Amino acid sequence: MGAVARNWTRDTIAPADWTVTLPEAAAAELLAVRDEIRRAPVPTFLLEPNDFALDACRATMNEVRRRTQDGPMFAVLDRLPLAEVTREEAIQLYWLMSSLLARPVAQKITGQMFLDVTDTGAKLKPGSGIRPTVTNVDLRFHNDNSYNQTPPDYVCLLCLHPARQGGISQVMSVATVHEALEARYPELMPRLYRPFW
Repeated sequence: MGAVARNWTRDTIAPADWTVTLPEAAAAELLAVRDEIRRAPVPTFLLEPNDFALDACRATMNEVRRRTQDGPMFAVLDRLPLAEVTREEAIQLYWLMSSLLARPVAQKITGQMFLDVTDTGAKLKPGSGIRPTVTNVDLRFHNDNSYNQTPPDYVCLLCLHPARQGGISQVMSVATVHEALEARYPELMPRLYRPFW
């Protein structure tokens, strides 16, 4: 399969370009980790990939890394064995897989590492302090963790329960947006290369 260019559009990319299927060997490794954690529980934040036999998982995440660096710049790992683990175990396996890409960083200034995205029925109102991630509003394109002076190398999402309706994740090619801005507003490009909040 040839690598898809970073400056893709919906007409030039297909699911095969971003989908990485979790091999059976990797799923077996994860279930072995689950069994080990059940025998000797460890807090999620203390789990280190080097403490487990995860060769197939490493190879899988190397393919995820390749697609995020040399391909469309995003990937979907399909799929963790969620039917065979509890919610907490799924988070722990997700933590380990994510850790194979890069060191996890906090989601919020408070140090919160995980953030649930779920419609709680809350209504978004200006000044309410309610995050859009707990409502059913359409989230516009954005960069996660953009407040951070050293943004993460990767943003990872774990889908535990697909929405009954809606809840569709959307991505776009920053390279395509960059090219469009450069063509339409070349005078603004120097400003985009300087830091700003």
